[in-house]
Amino acid sequence: MYSLNLELKSTIVYEIEHVFGRRIVSSRDCIELSEEIYRKTMHQLNPNTLRRFFSLVKAPYPPSQSTLTILSKYCGFQSIDDIYKIKNTEAFETGTLNPDTVLHFFVSLFQDTVIKENQDNTFMNMVMHSIKFLNANKFLTDRFQSMIAKTAHGKNYYFEQLVNIDKLNSFYGNGLRYYDKETGTTEASIFTSSLYVLKYWLSGEDAKLVKSAERLLSNEAIGKLNPLVNARRLAGILFYNEITKIDNEQNRIDIHNAYSDLASNAVNHKNLHTFSYIIAEALLLTGYPGDALFYLEHTKKMNINQSDRHAALDYEHLYMLIEAYALFNQKFFKKASLVFEKIKSSEFPFLSRRFSCILYLSLFRKMKPKEKGNKYEGQFASMIEETGFKRLLDI
Repeated sequence: MYSLNLELKSTIVYEIEHVFGRRIVSSRDCIELSEEIYRKTMHQLNPNTLRRFFSLVKAPYPPSQSTLTILSKYCGFQSIDDIYKIKNTEAFETGTLNPDTVLHFFVSLFQDTVIKENQDNTFMNMVMHSIKFLNANKFLTDRFQSMIAKTAHGKNYYFEQLVNIDKLNSFYGNGLRYYDKETGTTEASIFTSSLYVLKYWLSGEDAKLVKSAERLLSNEAIGKLNPLVNARRLAGILFYNEITKIDNEQNRIDIHNAYSDLASNAVNHKNLHTFSYIIAEALLLTGYPGDALFYLEHTKKMNINQSDRHAALDYEHLYMLIEAYALFNQKFFKKASLVFEKIKSSEFPFLSRRFSCILYLSLFRKMKPKEKGNKYEGQFASMIEETGFKRLLDI
């Protein structure tokens, strides 16, 4: 039997906040977490219980066994004992398990799995869990990425469909060079260049951005591009023009034309939500909140069936985040607040959770300056430091 000492409690808090997507530092966070716990476990924890657990109010007694069990289930464990065992298991040592064996196992998943349909959710979930494993074992990432870049599923799913925004300044950004080299197509080069433009815009490295944008400014093979690659290209040009002070009128026309082509063709509707999000996000970040709202609202009005949408990621709460930010920038403060209150940061896709939470907290600071205090400042700064997205300090 264990006792809930500070070290074990710290581990539990870390696991909860990892799933939730940000630190729990306010009563508002506890209310949202309480709702999240119920949705994911069908067990109820009162926000006051959570306030006591996270030391936001004085706790006259330790958390009960049932509270710890519910919190454990929320984190993906069966019980607090599972977390305790992990905490007390000796750290992995190189040589205990051959890294080549681990790599072979993961690469074989990409290479040998038969995918039954274009959007195989079982395979997609397997890829996501592989990425989570890599996040915790970064010493494997470089060799892993160089190996799966040689596989068709690795190119299609790991690099193209599951863009790891949070790791653009880390292993995913480094791995894109393997993808570009092994794929060897104009489309792959444009896709890679567009993500490097986004990376350097976010990190404030303007000279590198300009160099990376060269391929995006070419007219080569534009008409044949996959719609989502074209969205990345058009977004990249927005970032390039913003940095170089070039008028964006022609690019905005090109965006509108590309969007209209997608919207008018039912075959492409599965790409329309993702296209709209990529473009709206870039328009917001480069100073066109009105345009961003247009694409988000027009796409919502089309009421496309969920089954016809691109299944790689759920963009619902990201949509609301960009919508709320754009409404706020357009001075529609009441509408922005109504949308903002619906956002659940724990529902942000894990590949862009840090990036999205930075935007979320940035908007929170603007909308609720009286609640700003010091509650979120350290969290905001640490996520900027972790991702390297320095330009978001001044969004």
